[in-house]
Amino acid sequence: MDLPKFDEANNAWLLTLPESRTGGRYQPACRVVVIRTLKETYSPASGSLDVKRKLAGRTCTLSLYWNGGGWHQEPEYKAELTVNIWDGTTELDLTNSDFMLDYNLRGRGLGSWIMIQLISWAKTLPADTPVKRIRTSPVDEDDRENMLRRDRFWNGIGFRFEPAGRLSIPLTVGELQYPKGLHCPLIAVPLHKGVDELHRLCESQKLEIDRLKSSQSYQAKQIRYLTERQWDVLLIKFICFIIFSPIFIPCWLYSKLKQSRETTHEK
Repeated sequence: MDLPKFDEANNAWLLTLPESRTGGRYQPACRVVVIRTLKETYSPASGSLDVKRKLAGRTCTLSLYWNGGGWHQEPEYKAELTVNIWDGTTELDLTNSDFMLDYNLRGRGLGSWIMIQLISWAKTLPADTPVKRIRTSPVDEDDRENMLRRDRFWNGIGFRFEPAGRLSIPLTVGELQYPKGLHCPLIAVPLHKGVDELHRLCESQKLEIDRLKSSQSYQAKQIRYLTERQWDVLLIKFICFIIFSPIFIPCWLYSKLKQSRETTHEK
């Protein structure tokens, strides 16, 4: 399996999350747009050219947009490197003190994908960069299945805990691992390619709808044609003709005679 590589030029993706059936709850497949923002901060933030600015931090932020809304309240997942400008020591906060997915997006590999992106960026830092320790919440332990899923996730990344402890032991960037995930893999493509594929799919579906409408119209005509030629329908038409012929025939003859007179008068 090829290890993920950080690509600074690729900063936007279209994710397709597979459908999910867990605990009797069904979640349909959905699409999520992810935008990655890279930022560096310096100290002082600005100044004259003769003042040497020092790197104070670097951040990698993933913003999620989905379900046609939430464009001003989108969740963000941030990994942040802080640099002490006085002694040069560094620390990486991989989770921004929190890492929680929307309930409707869980269980479909999204958490693992997000962490892969953050770790691939973190791997561009020196391997001995310390990673900020994390503390798990006792709330997660109310549900054993949720607790096991939580522990698998953090252990799969490389975090380790003392027995019965909630605070992780020290870790460096070089010890971080890429999560493998236990769910069906989601599909991730660069945003511009994903939009192009969706456009072509939309055009294809429009053509298919037109074809189905044409087929529906043809089938309706065929049904009407065959219905009108069934023996019971023909019998009813014949009986109606016999019953109403004393009215139809004189009317028909009168219209023909009137038409003939009008033609003769015009001549």
